Amino acid sequence: MNNLTSSILLLLSLLPCIHGQIDPFASPNSKNLGTQPIDPFAAPTGVSGDPFKEDDPLARKPSQSAASGKKTEYVDKLPLEKKRAVVIINGDSGAGTGFIAKINNILFIVTNIHVIKDNQNLKFMTMDGDTLLTSAVYAAKEYDIAMLRLKEQDRSNYFDITEDVFSDIPVGTAVLIPGNSLGDGTILQTKGAIIAVGPKLIEHDAPTFSGNSGSPIINIEDWKVIGVDTLSTKRDLLQWFNQHSKEQKGSQVKNDVRLFGYRIDNIKGWEKISFTKLQQQHHDISHIQTEALSVLSAVWGTDWHYQRSDTASRIINRYIEKTANSSLAVQDVNYQKKLARSGLYTHLKSMKKNAVKNKIKAYELMKSDYSDTIAFCDELIEYVGRYYESDSSNDPFETR
Repeated sequence: MNNLTSSILLLLSLLPCIHGQIDPFASPNSKNLGTQPIDPFAAPTGVSGDPFKEDDPLARKPSQSAASGKKTEYVDKLPLEKKRAVVIINGDSGAGTGFIAKINNILFIVTNIHVIKDNQNLKFMTMDGDTLLTSAVYAAKEYDIAMLRLKEQDRSNYFDITEDVFSDIPVGTAVLIPGNSLGDGTILQTKGAIIAVGPKLIEHDAPTFSGNSGSPIINIEDWKVIGVDTLSTKRDLLQWFNQHSKEQKGSQVKNDVRLFGYRIDNIKGWEKISFTKLQQQHHDISHIQTEALSVLSAVWGTDWHYQRSDTASRIINRYIEKTANSSLAVQDVNYQKKLARSGLYTHLKSMKKNAVKNKIKAYELMKSDYSDTIAFCDELIEYVGRYYESDSSNDPFETR
């Protein structure tokens, strides 16, 4: 798969889509259960329904759980005061995790940049139901970490940050990662250990899931935060030397999936950002990508996408209108075709020009997104130019 095809598939995956949600608490179809709703908490006939009386089947009988002798496999090691410092983050585009930390005697919600940057109508809530309000947002330069200053600065529940991860956190340090796993609104705790430390990243082996982005990686010895859980990678170990080394007793690579978090202790600079401007820049990038894909759709002769662009639609519709007369001379048809091709090509180049210009004034955290968009436009410009120079039998203008 070449770079252009990979880029197209990546951008197509970013297009808006509609996800249906199934309500697990919705009542079943009434025709199967009759017209009367069933109350799952209703007491059976002859039973009081009082949970504090022995005749209630829902009344807890301590002897039952004690007699079983089974130990739960679920992890609940985080102290109560630290649980109150874990934050569930929800927005229109997804969910993640954050945590309250005191940094330079100021309370912040710390999370990943990617949790908040493309996510509107963000809400921050603690495990005990408090909604948190923020007054300013800061993004780390060259790190996927954001800090949101709390309006309420008198909270007593927060995490401290490990000041020198390289010196204080040896490989094998036991860690706990509480997070909004799978974005379902509950905090699950997973335990593991630090595998390696780098200048920016720390590697661990605690199981994590989507929704865990922004979770604190906590040293269970002092409950200080070592880093922010951020990403996973899947490495190709199919080369014989990689496979051979992995199978050796002394190998430190145990799996082709590796889990990483960003360190906080050695961030060199921060950038104050505005949510409004951040969303504008994200919208600008999405618009440029959509316009570029619309041009490609028009070039290929597919109607499903070029109609998303007013400019591409106007160019194609004008060509169709001008060539609708079957008696039109061949040279006139070719002239209209040339105009349409030139219009699409010029529009594509103008989108790249906009991306280059807007990147200059963009936030640092958005510059890589602009760079990727510019590179994609460059690939399309080269491709469209070569496509138009060829005598392709799939010329879309021949079929309109």
